[in-house]
Amino acid sequence: MTFRIKSFLFLVLQRVVFVFTVASTAFAALITTVTPTLTAFAVSSSTDPFIMGYWENWAQYGGYPMPNNAAGQSNSKLSAQMTGLTAIAYAFVEVADDGTIQFFDAWSDLSPKNTQDQKFCSQFPKACPRFPNSANFGNFAAFARAPVKHRFVSVGGAGHDGSFQSAFNNADSINRFVTSLKALVDTYGIDGIDLDYEPVGGIPDVYVQSFMNLVAKMRQAMPQVLISYTTGADQYGYIRLGQANWQKLSASVNYIQIMGYDIHGAYETGNPYTNLHSPLFDAPSQYSDDNAITTLLGLGVPSSKVILGMPFYGRGEGGVNASGLGQKFNQSFRGDLDDAKCSLTLGAWNVCTGMITYQALVDRGYKSQPVSVNGNMSGVFTYDSSQKVFISYEDPSSVTVKSQYAINKKLGGVMFWALRHDTPVDNSASLLLAVDKAFGITPNSGGSNPPSPPTPPGGPSAGSVTFVNNNFSALGTNDSIGIIVVEESTGAWVQTGLILAPPGRNSVTKAKEAFGPYAGKLDFYTVNLTKNSQPQWPRDYRLCTETASYSQAGAPMTVYTWNNGSQTDCSIGQ
Repeated sequence: MTFRIKSFLFLVLQRVVFVFTVASTAFAALITTVTPTLTAFAVSSSTDPFIMGYWENWAQYGGYPMPNNAAGQSNSKLSAQMTGLTAIAYAFVEVADDGTIQFFDAWSDLSPKNTQDQKFCSQFPKACPRFPNSANFGNFAAFARAPVKHRFVSVGGAGHDGSFQSAFNNADSINRFVTSLKALVDTYGIDGIDLDYEPVGGIPDVYVQSFMNLVAKMRQAMPQVLISYTTGADQYGYIRLGQANWQKLSASVNYIQIMGYDIHGAYETGNPYTNLHSPLFDAPSQYSDDNAITTLLGLGVPSSKVILGMPFYGRGEGGVNASGLGQKFNQSFRGDLDDAKCSLTLGAWNVCTGMITYQALVDRGYKSQPVSVNGNMSGVFTYDSSQKVFISYEDPSSVTVKSQYAINKKLGGVMFWALRHDTPVDNSASLLLAVDKAFGITPNSGGSNPPSPPTPPGGPSAGSVTFVNNNFSALGTNDSIGIIVVEESTGAWVQTGLILAPPGRNSVTKAKEAFGPYAGKLDFYTVNLTKNSQPQWPRDYRLCTETASYSQAGAPMTVYTWNNGSQTDCSIGQ
């Protein structure tokens, strides 16, 4: 049987993503010729979707940590959710006043127990202002090891546009931002960067060219890293960059993510009438997900790069006397994402946001009412007559419709804010479960205990190919090894790579550090490349893919070497 898979190359200290397609006549065979090409990674069908969820670093304090962090914490809900994702984003890191990338919550983000934290923070102390004394949980390093195909660090966030602008104040700040961000990617082995720059009113005209220069410098310095730019649905001019700039931006980034939410809410004191905060469709003169996406496509942005964002939370208004859209409200609503002391008075400095998690809506037993525009479902809401509260949110039916919209439009995929707001995926009401079903994915509610992958031809050990089952005892202390990680539920290859032992450093130790989180979950096929010459570490890194078939195990292997961006051909003896 002939089938196609996607291979993702990475190196432990220089793990960046190249995307190329490998044709194979059997799962365990590698083809004899591979030509890697740098492409804009985009998926446009339900067979290989981009499905990204955000994890917030403050979720640590709500009992929703990153699994296997430095404190040894578990999170069965998130572990199961990860099996239904193809990408996960860590929100957020900020930008220091000199342009250096910066962890703003060291207690959640970092830990003195993590060697990666020690290395990065010693190199960029400005990035870790409270390390090590006020560092504890080490969630970022745990995120970097998460068993999800792509891991994005999200920079910025709502309300942090002033911090983000420090990244492009001048040429020096741009260089510091790019240098420190590249070091972050290299040190932790992540493969994606999400630029979440969302100033109210859109990017000010005076900053547009500086921002464009920043993105261009990032792409030049990190040609293989996935870059996404996250923006709003044009309620406040987020997508007013103009056609020429959008075309330049879309040529530099892999994804443009539309935050298709917060379009309406209790903050609209000048127009205090109920409406969907995440409408898929709306009247032509209004704002909606479809209007924003249609605008982007009309500006020349490829559909395969557009990601539709969905909320896993609702927004409510109070003082509403009747059900439905267009009803006047005179109060805010206090949701479970609000501070208990927030004010219900509209326009107050501490007015409640009205944000409520989808989990809370399910727990309270609210029933959704659909809203259609020209016969097409646009979203859902609920109305509590006893409390006089209107809440706009998503339910399984609405996210299914939006997912199908993304598929029909040949968009790159979908994303959502935020993972902790959903129910567990083993609950039939789960929004992630509904999204996955629309894209033909079945998440594993257990989050572990995968079936064993098939053994390569020739048995567990054949020539230079060694099969290692969750341990590295078969490897020599100075061996350099190539590794294929096999995905838990499908048996598909999700990561491949080459680990080179630096002088005086045990490559087996490096392998354990890199793949420890997979222990007990994944099996490893390791290709023993003992006779590979050692580079100067880490300056002359090499990124190679083994191109010999398993059926030719023991024969010389041709590899592609990527050294400082230049491709050369090299051979490794048997």
